[in-house]
Amino acid sequence: GKELRQLLLLRAAVGVSKDFGSLVSRETQSLTKPPEQSPGVLFDSVQGGPHRPSRAGEGNCDSTMVVIYDLTQAYPEYIVTYRVREN
Repeated sequence: GKELRQLLLLRAAVGVSKDFGSLVSRETQSLTKPPEQSPGVLFDSVQGGPHRPSRAGEGNCDSTMVVIYDLTQAYPEYIVTYRVREN
């Protein structure tokens, strides 16, 4: 059989975002909540990039990633369901 996959397309309110640029560290990989913008006030989201897929060279595959931590910041608009073609 052919495997079904789904892609969610959504709108997100990213608010004030902490930009980590292309930095990848243990700190950025293990965030369970956004860092503080000022004492007692958290950023609304974090972002990083551009990052390149590990198998691709430099070019138009580079992407910026934004992470939100509160599901109320996201509104799913579309669910795209598709089948993976067998080789």
